[in-house]
Amino acid sequence: MLSDDGENITVLPSAGPGFVQVVAQNGCGSSFPLTQEVVVNTALVDAGADTVLCLGQSLTLMATTPAADSYLWQPGGGTMATMVVSPEITSTYTITITNGGCTAVDTITVMMDPCLGMADGAAAPVVYLSPVPLRAGQSLRAHNLPATDVLGVVGVDGRRHHVAVQPQGRDALVQTQNLAPGNYLLLGTNGRNLRFVVED
Repeated sequence: MLSDDGENITVLPSAGPGFVQVVAQNGCGSSFPLTQEVVVNTALVDAGADTVLCLGQSLTLMATTPAADSYLWQPGGGTMATMVVSPEITSTYTITITNGGCTAVDTITVMMDPCLGMADGAAAPVVYLSPVPLRAGQSLRAHNLPATDVLGVVGVDGRRHHVAVQPQGRDALVQTQNLAPGNYLLLGTNGRNLRFVVED
């Protein structure tokens, strides 16, 4: 798109490279064409979705961008596309990238959880898990949570995992052989959701 006030020409190109040709003509009818390449730079960045992390664990933050000349993570001061963090409290990280003179910013919040395997705000009897953390392949006992009240297990990415649940009196025994190391949420009725960690 061009706008002309008689002396100055303003070029408003769309994103990407393009060419603009200007023909100047004087009062005698002489003209002189000029072709100029115009490149429009853009800056885009995605820090990823907010996530939950258990205390004592680390997370690799990753800035996804089609192109960047520089990166800056705050807090932390990282200057690469990735940065490893081990926060002790819920923290929000900001990534700023530049590309061809343009700037883009995004944030990600890392929410910290003690992952003690205890249901928050649960009325007596207290619902809790053991062992926490547990080794890959170990059975997970949900104390005071009957097997019929176990709705399933989901990962921090929201994906549901198939697990076998066996009744053990007032408790439920959850088989975790199909779970890879990571953070999970055991879903119970009445909002009794319990976070646990599977380790190598």
